[in-house]
Amino acid sequence: SNILRKVGYNVVEAKDGMEALEKAKELGGDLDLVISDVVMPRINGPELLESLSELNSEVKVVFITGYAGDDMIASQLPEGYGLLLEKPFGSADLLAMIAKTIRGED
Repeated sequence: SNILRKVGYNVVEAKDGMEALEKAKELGGDLDLVISDVVMPRINGPELLESLSELNSEVKVVFITGYAGDDMIASQLPEGYGLLLEKPFGSADLLAMIAKTIRGED
């Protein structure tokens, strides 16, 4: 999150999907982008996106996964959500993925 703040993004952090949903509700769904792991306890990434979409149908998500090349993970993600970033990745990779997602590029 420090790298995101350094380049000028306003960052709201959450320890898991449930906390992310609670914070999104506090913000009235006013989020431009969510960065979420696909696999998380309590609420996984796709479930989080579904709930967030009810608050803000325009929200974009960069999903992160440690399961490189796993077609099953990719098939669980809804079309048009954003992009999938596979671990490991560097700061430049994350920033590039954020920029592409915000611009709506696939």
